[in-house]
Formats: sequence, structure tokens, C-alpha cells
Amino acid sequence: CIECNHPLKVARENQHYTIPAELCCIGCGLVITKR
Repeated sequence: CIECNHPLKVARENQHYTIPAELCCIGCGLVITKR
């Protein structure tokens, strides 16, 4: 996981997902927004 003041991008199921910075601390595996 990266610092919580930065957005976290996760590649999952061959698609890119973005986790909002305020949710980064909750967990790297948590997918919130699909872009």
C-alpha cells in the first residue's frame, strides 16, 4: 500500500481500479471506484 495522501491504483481482473486517498488506509484490496 502507498501513503494515504496519494491515490492508489490497483490492477485487478485485467482492469484498472482506483481507490480514493481517504480510503487507502482501510485496505489495498478494497475496490471502490472503477475507471
